[in-house]
Amino acid sequence: MAQNPPSCNASAIADNFFQNLRQTHCPRSAWVKLMRDADSRPAKTVVVVGCNKGYDAAAMTSPAMAAERQTADFPAIAHAGREDVGIDYNTRAPDRRAKRPADAPVAVVSVRLRTVDSLVESERLALGGSVIDILTTDAEGHDALVLEGARDVLTRVRYLEFEYHAIGHWASASLRDVIGSLESSGMDCYWAGHERLWRLTGCWDDRYQHFRAWSNIACVRRGDVWHSVLSGFAFG
Repeated sequence: MAQNPPSCNASAIADNFFQNLRQTHCPRSAWVKLMRDADSRPAKTVVVVGCNKGYDAAAMTSPAMAAERQTADFPAIAHAGREDVGIDYNTRAPDRRAKRPADAPVAVVSVRLRTVDSLVESERLALGGSVIDILTTDAEGHDALVLEGARDVLTRVRYLEFEYHAIGHWASASLRDVIGSLESSGMDCYWAGHERLWRLTGCWDDRYQHFRAWSNIACVRRGDVWHSVLSGFAFG
């Protein structure tokens, strides 16, 4: 990761961030309205990767997982919004909360595995290197794997949002490595709060390495008109 620029007081930014932790649970992204005003083109390409309440669904969206397993078996009883049913439903221990019987496995449905890069290519969303205006992912702890499977797309994304905490793959994945990879893709990232942002790119504080509470991160392409919008909300 790039060294902190002279104008960045990483410690002071981290101090203020930790004093306002609850703001980043469900941030009020006031900058989005100003992004719209700064670029009023009616046509935008938006890609939403939503496995919210799917937990392990997105674990299969990295290139390695997609190559290793062409499909994943999901319980047929899994309805939209239900968070207690995953691909390990038939093999895990009985779970009272999930109403999982001890000896009654349920039928499964095979679901094709896709990376974001392959999805965008097949759906012809970014022909000729065209941009993806917005990419958001809420993958219940597997966002780092989703981003790994979006390496080509991320070179053309203008604005990115993803969730971070200690669940799923985030329990072992390095946020610093993810931020560094996004920096290499030309993006600057921030903790997202209530009408406030705390800079991460170039302003890393080692306390973040051990912080894994529920939070959200917003990234924007350097040089884009939207970059100046987000900069206006950045603390410090």
